[in-house]
Amino acid sequence: MTASVTDLRRKTTQLLDEVKRGKDVEIESHGKPVARLAPGLKTISFGQIADMMERAGGDPETAAAVEAEIQKSREARLHDALD
Repeated sequence: MTASVTDLRRKTTQLLDEVKRGKDVEIESHGKPVARLAPGLKTISFGQIADMMERAGGDPETAAAVEAEIQKSREARLHDALD
């Protein structure tokens, strides 16, 4: 689907609704593509990552260690952002 920059200004909500439904929206300026709106990435929890690793054949200890490292990394980023 394509939309003009003017459409983007005037119909932002409708265009975002299309994106939420899974469609890409290409934004054009003077008939040339300048941007693309696309559905966002699905996020998953640390626990879900560990569960996926175990189901894929990883051992529970490794999955737990990876989960702990991800959590430490997240906490460090949050700490840095607050400084």
